[in-house]
Amino acid sequence: MGQLSLRNPLATPDQLAKSPSLQHGITAELETDMRAYGCHLIQSAGTVLRVPQPVMATAQVLLQRFYCLASFQEFPLRSIVLGALFLACKVEESPQTIRNIINVVDIIIKRDRGYPETVTDGYDSEYYELKNET
Repeated sequence: MGQLSLRNPLATPDQLAKSPSLQHGITAELETDMRAYGCHLIQSAGTVLRVPQPVMATAQVLLQRFYCLASFQEFPLRSIVLGALFLACKVEESPQTIRNIINVVDIIIKRDRGYPETVTDGYDSEYYELKNET
C-alpha cells in the first residue's frame, strides 16, 4: 500500500476532478457509485450497531476524504469502510469492538450480494485478514 500525506485539509476542485482513482483508469461514474456504496455500508452498519448519527457522518467524511487522496484500486473499499467506522466510533466516543464492526459490515455485504448471512468466525483466516487490513 502507498504512502499518503495531507498537506492541505481542503480538497481543491482540481484534486476532485483528477482523483487518484480516475488516474488509475476507474471511470467517474464507477468512482461515484463506489463512494455511495461505501456510505451506504457505513450508514447500514452504524444503524445495526446502534451508534449515534454523528458517528456515521464522521465515518462517511473520513471515507470521502481518504478517497480524495487514494485510489480504489490501491485501497479496497471494505477495508476503508471498516477503518473509517472504527476510527469514527473512537473519535465520537461511542466505542465498538473491531470484531462487531467486521461482522456487521460482512453481513451487510453478503446480504447486498444475495449470499447467506453467516457470521465470520473470530478464529478463521478471513477474520484475521480483515482485522489486519483495518
